[in-house]
Amino acid sequence: MTAADDREVALAAGDPIDLCAQLWSVCARRPYEGEATAHDPDFVAFLEQSGMDTPQITPLFDVEYYAHQVSWQTPPINFVLHYCGNWPAADLRPHVIFDNAYLLAQTGISRFVRPPLLHLLEAGDPKLSPHPLFDPRYYAEAVGEDFLAGDLPIIAFVERWAAKPAPFSPFFSTDFYGLHEPAVRFGSLNPLIHFLSTPQDRRRDPNPMLHRSWYRALVEDELGDAEPLAHYVVHGLARGLMPNPFASGELRASSLGLPALIEALRRYIAFPDESARAA
Repeated sequence: MTAADDREVALAAGDPIDLCAQLWSVCARRPYEGEATAHDPDFVAFLEQSGMDTPQITPLFDVEYYAHQVSWQTPPINFVLHYCGNWPAADLRPHVIFDNAYLLAQTGISRFVRPPLLHLLEAGDPKLSPHPLFDPRYYAEAVGEDFLAGDLPIIAFVERWAAKPAPFSPFFSTDFYGLHEPAVRFGSLNPLIHFLSTPQDRRRDPNPMLHRSWYRALVEDELGDAEPLAHYVVHGLARGLMPNPFASGELRASSLGLPALIEALRRYIAFPDESARAA
C-alpha cells in the first residue's frame, strides 16, 4: 500500500467534519491543519449555517440542487457537511453537472474514499471532468488561459459562462440547442446546466447527428436513467454504435473495420459550434 493509499484510508475513516474542513479549506484556499482548521472561527461559523442558508463555497456545490436530493429526509443541517458524511450511501452529487462514476473512471483509483468533489478540487488537475459532456481541454482552448485566471476549466465554465460563451464539447452544439431553447439562445443560461436540469423526456437534442430517442431505443436494456448523449460519448462511440438511423448508410459503416468506424463516427458526430467559437 502506498503512502497515498494510507492517506485515503485514514481519511475514509475520518469524521465527516474532518472531510468538510478539508473541502472548506480547499475552497477557501487555506491550508488544512487538522484540529486547528476544525476549530477555526470562520469554519465554525460556516457550519452554523444550515439548510438553504448553507453558503456556496464553490460553484461546483449547488445548494438548491443538493437540497432536492436530501431535504425531504434530513433535519436542517449544513448541506456541505451532510454531503461529506453521506455522499457514498445514495451516490449524492453536489451539482447537476457531476457524474461520480465518470469522474472516478478518469482518476486511476478503484473507488472514491473521499467525497468526489473534494478529490476533484484537491487534485487540481485541469484535465479532469465531472461530466462526459464537458471537455475541459476543448473549453480551455476556446476561452484561453487569461479567462480561466488560474481556475479549473469546470469552475470557470459553471461560474462565468455568461461572460464568455464558448464551446465545451464537440458533441454539444449551443447554436443547435438554442434553436429550440430560446431561454438559452437569448439569455445567459449555461446550456449544459439547462440541458441536464431539464427532465429527460423534455430534453432537446443538442447535436443534430445524435437522435436521443432513437439511440435510447437502441440501448434501452442498458441505459437506465443515463442521458443518451452522455452514454453514447462514453460507451456507444467506442463500440461503433450508430447515433441515428441514417448514419450507417451515410458512413458506409459495413465496409469499415471498428477502428476506422469509430474515427468516422467521431468526425460525424462532432458537430461544430462556429458562432460560439468565434465569440
